[in-house]
Amino acid sequence: MLLSVQKVSKRFGGLWALREVDLDVDEGEILGIIGPNGAGKTTLFNCITGYYRPDSGRIVFRSIDITGKPPYKISKLGIARTFQLTKAFNNLTVYDNIRISALAGSGSSSDISRALDLSGLQDKKDFLACNLTLIERKRLELARALSTKPKLLLLDEVMAGLKPYEADEILKVIRDINNEGVTVIVVEHVIRTIMRLCRRVVVLDYGVKIAEGSPEEVVRNERVIKAYLGEEFVT
Repeated sequence: MLLSVQKVSKRFGGLWALREVDLDVDEGEILGIIGPNGAGKTTLFNCITGYYRPDSGRIVFRSIDITGKPPYKISKLGIARTFQLTKAFNNLTVYDNIRISALAGSGSSSDISRALDLSGLQDKKDFLACNLTLIERKRLELARALSTKPKLLLLDEVMAGLKPYEADEILKVIRDINNEGVTVIVVEHVIRTIMRLCRRVVVLDYGVKIAEGSPEEVVRNERVIKAYLGEEFVT
């Protein structure tokens, strides 16, 4: 087991964003997390990566309790993430964007080159980030995260806004990253994408884990159908 989320809760005022969520991630897998808007998916990522401190519960990574540690320390331990909205330095080149991120790891040119290769951006390395297309900006987000040499990569809707054929390209990149030994957790809204990518899926709804299993099991789960389509659709 690489990561263990143990009964993690997070509340904002009177709203429970997460409520006693349990989640185990095995080394080498690609785990999918799905759920409707407001389900707590990004909040869970924020707790794992140190942007939020959980109100209760523990998060253990490689046998180290990382609960409440700041993001830079968690990054040093081997966790990286992408964000729903790309956060590149628009006035810098692709290479320089990745080089800055690589400083959180070894900062070596080999790590930068590996990130460029895996993301498919070698031929764009001298382009300014502001001149990239949407899919290229998504690839840059992946490359920046990869340059830190993570053991665990958290992808927050990295395929949002892409056309189907572009999403297929990113799926291939994610598989290539995983084949390089990086464990991946993917947050997505599109169940079709998760079914093609993951062997195990966790479903959140209003901050509670309501289902876990193979994609085939999850899509037949009545609670999952209600969460996505509404109770009146099921009944």
